[in-house]
Amino acid sequence: MRMRRTIVGKRPHAELQHLIYTVFQRPTKPESAEGVCIVFTAALHNEGVTYVVRRLGQEMAQHEDKNTLIIDSAYLQKLTPVDLEQIAASSRRESNRYCVLTADSSEGRHAESSPWKSDRGFREQCLRTLKSVFDYVLIDCSPIGHDATAASLAPISDGVVLVVEAGRTRRNHIQFSEQILRSAHGKVVGYVLNKRRYLIPDWLYARL
Repeated sequence: MRMRRTIVGKRPHAELQHLIYTVFQRPTKPESAEGVCIVFTAALHNEGVTYVVRRLGQEMAQHEDKNTLIIDSAYLQKLTPVDLEQIAASSRRESNRYCVLTADSSEGRHAESSPWKSDRGFREQCLRTLKSVFDYVLIDCSPIGHDATAASLAPISDGVVLVVEAGRTRRNHIQFSEQILRSAHGKVVGYVLNKRRYLIPDWLYARL
């Protein structure tokens, strides 16, 4: 996958389509039936990761006709083997085009009963299973400086996309995030510049 920079502002449709076509591509091997799993994270809090992931997931489900899963890292950390089997069985049975699993969806479950944090093999199994039933798995992750979740997912996913807020995130924040991901043997496949304000009028922008 090639690294791409995408801008999400007032006209998100075209920009998100660009990201889909250039980053979220199926494996090149024709015999591979696996989906693609991408981790979304940021250097700082409130950079719009959840917004970007949700918009992108909706775009994929509606216009790409693909089964798309949005899942946040808090939900993943509460997963048990039984939960994983239930998600896979439900997806195969219902063929959901767009499925969202968040921490609120796992209310009543306790992270202490999940082997997620202590067992890398289980984390790998989770992503393999999700990719076997969904074409696209988009993981909404907490900021890199907040906890180690993004770094732990980076080497076992198909890549990481960093969401950057225009006018707020500094170069050193991005470099720090990249360094952590490289140290974890992860791969940054793209950047999303979020909340950019277009100073060019819409009618003129369309002619450029």
